[in-house]
Amino acid sequence: MTLSAAALWALVIALGIQTGAGIYETLVLVPLWATGEAAAVARFFAPPMRIDSGRRLWRFLTPLTTLIVVLNVVLAFRSSAPTRTWWLAGSLGSMAVMTATFAYFVPVLFSFARANEAASADVGAKARRWRMLNYVRATVLVASWIAALRAFSLVA
Repeated sequence: MTLSAAALWALVIALGIQTGAGIYETLVLVPLWATGEAAAVARFFAPPMRIDSGRRLWRFLTPLTTLIVVLNVVLAFRSSAPTRTWWLAGSLGSMAVMTATFAYFVPVLFSFARANEAASADVGAKARRWRMLNYVRATVLVASWIAALRAFSLVA
């Protein structure tokens, strides 16, 4: 197995795990707090209630996936294989998702964790915006995973 094939295989696996966990969180956990009410945000992120998937899953999965994505972007750009277009689409799409995650989504989540019930309506609006942008992020992630799967299917 070549480095390129192994990297593409790792990308498909990592994006598959990231996509599945992201869909679960988007459909099950985010609706518990992103209602648009500051009180809902404060209740969810309060210490006794908090379901902290960030510390248990995302803090390990996202940096590892990001490293795999960066390796794949480099290898895909250097490739002249017939998989190049799909490989680049999957790699660059997931690179955009990882960049948005670290630049916007994580910092905003940290700000929610510091919010309290007395917080302004701005917290509710910020939660609604986060939720809507998260749907866009999830869509791009699914499309990236499908592109990576297509590239992988052309190799196998």
